[in-house]
Amino acid sequence: MIGATARTDTITVEKLLDGIETGSVALADFQRDFDWSGAAIRSLVATVLMGWPAGSLLAVVGDHPDLEVRRFEGGPEPYAPLWMIILDGQQRLTALFSAASDGFRGLQISVEALETGDLDVIEERLETRSPAGPPSLHPAIEALRIPLSAARSRSEFFSWRAAVTRDLPVHVRDEAELRLSQVYRDHLHWMHDHQFPTIVLPSTISESAVARIFERVNRTGMKLGSFDLVVARAYSRTWNLRERWEEARYRYPLLETFFEDDGLPALQTIALKHRRDVRQAAVLALDARLVLNTWEPAVEALDSALRFLVQECGVLRPDWLPYRAFPILLAGIALDTRLDTLVQELRAYVFTRAFALRFDAAANTRVVEDYSAICDTTFDRVFLAKRPPFASSRMLIGSTRQRQGAIFRAFLCLLASRRAEDPHGRRLSLHVDDAGDGDHDDGLPVNVSLLKRDNDERLHLRTLGMVLAAPTTALEIARETRQAPTALPPRLFGDEAPWMATQMVPNVLNGAASEPSAFLRTRLELLAKCLEGEFQQSVAGDLD
Repeated sequence: MIGATARTDTITVEKLLDGIETGSVALADFQRDFDWSGAAIRSLVATVLMGWPAGSLLAVVGDHPDLEVRRFEGGPEPYAPLWMIILDGQQRLTALFSAASDGFRGLQISVEALETGDLDVIEERLETRSPAGPPSLHPAIEALRIPLSAARSRSEFFSWRAAVTRDLPVHVRDEAELRLSQVYRDHLHWMHDHQFPTIVLPSTISESAVARIFERVNRTGMKLGSFDLVVARAYSRTWNLRERWEEARYRYPLLETFFEDDGLPALQTIALKHRRDVRQAAVLALDARLVLNTWEPAVEALDSALRFLVQECGVLRPDWLPYRAFPILLAGIALDTRLDTLVQELRAYVFTRAFALRFDAAANTRVVEDYSAICDTTFDRVFLAKRPPFASSRMLIGSTRQRQGAIFRAFLCLLASRRAEDPHGRRLSLHVDDAGDGDHDDGLPVNVSLLKRDNDERLHLRTLGMVLAAPTTALEIARETRQAPTALPPRLFGDEAPWMATQMVPNVLNGAASEPSAFLRTRLELLAKCLEGEFQQSVAGDLD
C-alpha cells in the first residue's frame, strides 16, 4: 500500500493489451505521442521475453472528472466506462501492443533464436512480420517465424500451434509441438503472463497528490511528470501548453537542443520570478492564467539564458552544462534585465559556482537564494561582485566526468570560452549554430585526454588531463596511436605548439607522458591562476 489514496497491484500484459484493444484502457490526453524507435521496441520485447522486469506503471482506476483521455496508437477510441487511465507507461504499453498486433506492424521471431535463450540474440532476431502466412515447419522446424500475436494468451498460442503443425507427418509434428511448447514455456508465455507492478490511484485523487506519487515512485521522471500535470491544468480548447512548448522549440532551437520535450525549465522560470521557488510543489501551484500570461516572456528569457551560456560560457553541448540550475536562474534574471549588460559578472558567477560545486546539494534552495540576492541588489553588481566561494584543490585534481562532474563540465566550457586552439591547429566550432558550416571544422569539439590509459589510478579520466579537439583531430589521433584518442602523440607538445597556451597545457615533462601526476599538479597551478585572475576565485588546499 502507498498511503490511503493509492494501492499497489500487479497487472498482466494480457489484461492491459486486451483493455487497450477494447478501449477500456485509455491514455491521459496530456501525454506526448508515441515516439519509440524500432530498436527501443525490440529491446523492450526482448526483455519481456526473458521474463525480466520492465518497469512499473502509474494509473487512475475508472473515469477521472478532470482528465481528458485519448486512445492508444493503433487502438480504438476509449469506451466508457473506463477500466483504467494510464499516466505513466504509455511508451512501453504501446510498444507491446504494436509488437503483438496481428498485422504488418507486429513482430515475429524464429524458434532457433528463442532456443538460444540469449537476450542479445533474441533482440537481434526480432523482425517485422512478413505479410505472407506462416511457413511450413518441414523440413527446417527452426526456420518457423512465430508471430508475437500468437502469444497474446495461452489459448491463442496453442490454437496457433495446432494450425501450423496439423498437416505435418506424425514424427515431424511430434518434434515440432515439443519444441514449440518448450519455447513457449521458456519465453513466449511472458508476452501475456508478464506482470507490471502498478500504482493504482482512485479517480477522486487530486493532481497535487498525483505529483507527489510521481516524485516518490519515479524520481527520474519527476520533472517530466510535473510538466505534464501543468499541461493538463492549463489545457483549454484554445491554449495547449504542450503545443506552445513545441512551438517554442521550433522558434528557439537552443530550447530543443538542451531540453527537447521537457518544458519544465520554462515553468520553473515563471515560478522563480513570481513565487521565488522552483520546487515541484511551486510549479504545480502555478495558476493557469499566470502561466498563460507569462509563458512567452519566460521562453524568450530561457532562450536568452541558453544563448548566454553558449556564447559567453562555452556551454557548446547539452552534456557540458555544469548545472541545470544555471539556465533557470539566468532566465529569471533575463526577465528583468538584459544579460549582455552583466556579461563579466554573470560569466564569473557561472564558472566560480561550478568549480565550487555550489549546486551539488540543495540545488533548488540555492537557486532561489542566489536569485533573491541578485534581485535584491537591483542588479547593481553588489552580490555578483562579492568574493566567490573557494574551489578545492583536492576536488579539482581528483575530478572526473563521474566524480565531481560539474567541475569536469565547467573545465571544458572554460577552455571553449577562452577560444582554445585545436592540437592540430584547426579552428573549433565555438557556437552551437556554427557546427558544420563552411568556416568551421566538422562539428562541435570533443574532449580528448592527454594521459595514457592505466589500470591503477585511471588518470586518463581526470578532468585536468582533458583538452578540446575537433572531431577530425580526434579521429586522426586515434589512427596514429591505434587506440581511442586518450593520449596525444609527443610530437604535439613543445615550444612550437601554440595551442598549449590556449588550453592551459604546461610545457613540462615532455608533455604528460613521463610523470602524469606531476603534470596534473602543474596544470592545477595554471587553472588556479586563471580562476584567480579572471574571476577572483581562490583555490583552497595545497597545490604542491
